[in-house]
Amino acid sequence: MVYLFLKTNKVQSFIFKLPKLKTMLGANSLLGEFFVKELPKLREKYDVPEEWTNYISSIEINEKWETDDLKANFEKGIISSAGGHFDSLFTTSEEAKEFALSAFNRGKEIIPGVSLSIRCIECDFEEIKTLDDFKDKGTETLCKEPSDIFIDNPYFYPSDDGINPQLVKSKNESQFSKHIKKQGEDFYSRKTSDFLSTFLKETNKADNMPVDFESLAKASIIPSNNKMAVIAIDGNAMGDCFKDKRELLKLKPMFETLVEYEKFWFSRREAYRKALEASCKIHDNHKYQVLMLGGDDLLIISVPEIAFDIVDKFCTALSNTTISAGIAFTKYTYPFSQAHALAESLLSSAKVKSRIWNVDDSIEYVNTIDWHVHFPSGSEDIETIREINYLNKYEDTIEILTQRPCRIKTAMKIWEQSKNEHNLATNEKDAAGRNKYKQLRTILKTGKANTELLSKYLNFPSNLIEYHSLGDNILLNTALDIIELMDFCKVKSGGQNETH
Repeated sequence: MVYLFLKTNKVQSFIFKLPKLKTMLGANSLLGEFFVKELPKLREKYDVPEEWTNYISSIEINEKWETDDLKANFEKGIISSAGGHFDSLFTTSEEAKEFALSAFNRGKEIIPGVSLSIRCIECDFEEIKTLDDFKDKGTETLCKEPSDIFIDNPYFYPSDDGINPQLVKSKNESQFSKHIKKQGEDFYSRKTSDFLSTFLKETNKADNMPVDFESLAKASIIPSNNKMAVIAIDGNAMGDCFKDKRELLKLKPMFETLVEYEKFWFSRREAYRKALEASCKIHDNHKYQVLMLGGDDLLIISVPEIAFDIVDKFCTALSNTTISAGIAFTKYTYPFSQAHALAESLLSSAKVKSRIWNVDDSIEYVNTIDWHVHFPSGSEDIETIREINYLNKYEDTIEILTQRPCRIKTAMKIWEQSKNEHNLATNEKDAAGRNKYKQLRTILKTGKANTELLSKYLNFPSNLIEYHSLGDNILLNTALDIIELMDFCKVKSGGQNETH
C-alpha cells in the first residue's frame, strides 16, 4: 500500500500576481477547483486499496458539506483534498507515481507558477498497526516534477525547438491571462465549484459582489472614501491542538487515525464557515469580499467602517478556539500585494500577543488583533512603522503612542471611543472641531510636555491625553489609536451608520 502526500507552495504569489479583484478571485477559484475537481478526477482511474474500502464501509461517517464530503472522498481512496493538501491511498507505487506525474502536468496547465511537492510512503500493510508504524517502516519516495522551461512573462514563449525562448512581438495577453480572467467572470456568474464559490452561493452571498477595489471603496458610507480594509485572520495554536489530537491517537489503528485526523480538520473548516457566515450576514454583499477561505485562515476585504465588526462577530461565533487578526487600512489604489503584506505583518504581530503564560508555565490563548491606517512610508513591516511613528525615545524616558496589538475586546472599546470622539468633534460649537484632533495627532509625536500644554487650550477630555506609566520610565499614551480611526466614523448625508 502507498500513501501519497501532495501539497502546494507559492500559492499567494499565484493568486495575487494579477492585481485586480476579479483576476485574484479567478486565480483562487482555479486553485480551489484543482483540489475539488481536478485531482479527484485524476484519482478515479486507479483502484482503491481493498483494506481501506472494507474499513470505510464498516464505520459511520456523517461529516458532509457540499463539496467537502468526507465519506464520498474516503470511498474514492482520498483522505484529504482541502487547504492546499491532497492525501490519498494507492494499491501500488507504480499507480501512485503515475498519478503524481499526471498531477504535476495538470497543475502546470491550470495553475502555472504554483509549486507542487509530492511524496509517497510504501509499506506492506500486514506489517504495520499504527500510522507511525507506516511512516517509520515504510519506504519514502519524493516525486520529482518534470523539468520544463517556463518564462514568467506573457510575451515569451518556447521556440519550435522547445529549448530556446523566442520573443513574441505581439502584445496579445497570454493564454493563461485569458484563462484566469475567464475563471474570474465565471466566479461572478456563479459557475465555479471551488470551496469559496460554493460557500458564497450556499449563504446567499454570491450576488452583487464588488467588481473591483474602487467599487468596494465607493460602497462605503464614509463621504469621499478612498480606503478599504484588508483583513487577515488565522486560528491560534492550531498546531498545538492537532498535536494533542495526534497524541491521543498515537496507538490507534492506522485507518482509524487517518479518519479521525480528517474529521478534526473538517470540524475546523466547518467552524470557520459558520463563523464567517455569522460575521458577514448583516452586511451588504457589495461592502466586503472574501478572497481566501482556507483551513484555518481567512482573507477578506471590506469598507473600513465594518472591518472591526466582522472580526468581532467572527471570533464571537467561534467556539473552543481563538483567533488573531490583522487589519490594514489602505487606499484602494495602493498595490494589493503590499496591502496584503502589511495585513500579514499585523497578523503576525497580533499572534505574539495571543499567548499568555500562566504561573504553572502553561500557555493560554486569547483573541487578539493589530491594525494600522497606512500612509505610504516605504515599509509594510509593522515593527518598522511602529519604531518610526509610534515611539518617542528620550535620554531618560520612552513614550509609546499605541497599545496595539491588543485583545479584540480592547479594540472594540477603542473603536467605540473613536465614534464617541467623532460625535463630540462634530457637535463642537467652536471652530476647532475636528481640527484640534489633527493638531493633537501631530503634537503627540513631539512629547508629553507639549501634548499636556496643548490640551489645556483645546479642552480635550483627560482620558484621551492621559499618560500611563508602564514602569522603568516607560509611558503609554493611546490617543493615536482613537484619533486614527475617527475618519472611519463619518456618515454620508442621509446614510445609515453601520459603524454603530
